[in-house]
Amino acid sequence: LVAAGVVALSQLPGRREHARIVEGTDAYLLPPPAQLVPMSLGHRAAVADLLWADLQVTQGLRLFEKRRYDLVVEYLDAINELDPTWRDPYRLADTFITLQAKAASIEQVREARRILERGVRERPNDAELWYVLGTFVCFIAPNSYMDENSDEFFAWRRDGALYLARAAELAPANSNMTWQTLAGARILAENGQIERSVEMLTTISATSDDPELRADVERRLGVLLKKKTEGADALALERRRERDQ
Repeated sequence: LVAAGVVALSQLPGRREHARIVEGTDAYLLPPPAQLVPMSLGHRAAVADLLWADLQVTQGLRLFEKRRYDLVVEYLDAINELDPTWRDPYRLADTFITLQAKAASIEQVREARRILERGVRERPNDAELWYVLGTFVCFIAPNSYMDENSDEFFAWRRDGALYLARAAELAPANSNMTWQTLAGARILAENGQIERSVEMLTTISATSDDPELRADVERRLGVLLKKKTEGADALALERRRERDQ
C-alpha cells in the first residue's frame, strides 16, 4: 500500500503536465516508399491495405480533434508504391488531402494533382479516375486555391479540360458522367483548342445511347463547327490581304 501510494503521488505532477500539453503535429515513422516495398516481404497488397485503413481512421480522429492531418500525402505515396494499380487511394486522394479541418496549402494541392496523375498512368482506361482528375484540376483546385488571373489558374483549367475530354471518351455508357464532362469541351473551345473539343463531342455523339445527351452534343457540335469555319474563312481572308499588300 505504501509503495502504491508513493507511485500515485509521483504520477500526479506528470498527469497535470500531460493534460496541459496538446498534440499539434504528427510524425511520419515509416521508411521511404522505395524501401517500404522490400520490407513488405512480398505482402505488398496486405501492407497497403493496412496503411489505407490506418489513414482513414487517423483522418477521422484528426477531424474530431479539429486539426489537420498533414501526413496524408506521405501515406498515399507509400500505399501507391506498394499497390500501384489499386484505384481507391487514387479516387479519394483529393478528398483526403483537401477536405480537412484546416485548408490545404497550394503545395498540398499540387501534390494531390501529382497523385491523381499517377493514378491515370497506372490505370489509363479508368474513366472515373480521369473524371476525378479532370474535375479537380479544371474546377476544384483553380476555383478554391488559385488567383483567377494567374497563369497557373488558366493552365490548370486547360489541362483539366483535356482530362475531362479523355474521361468522356472512355465512358460512353455512363451518361451521367459524360454530362458532367461537357464543360470541358466548352473550356477547350474557349482556349482555342476547337479541334480537340470537336473530337471529344464527335466521340460522345457516336458512342452514347442517351438521346437527350446526343441531341445536346450535336447542338454544341454545330456551334463549334460554325466557329471553326468562320475562323478558317477569316484566316484565309487575312492571308489574301497580306499577299495583296
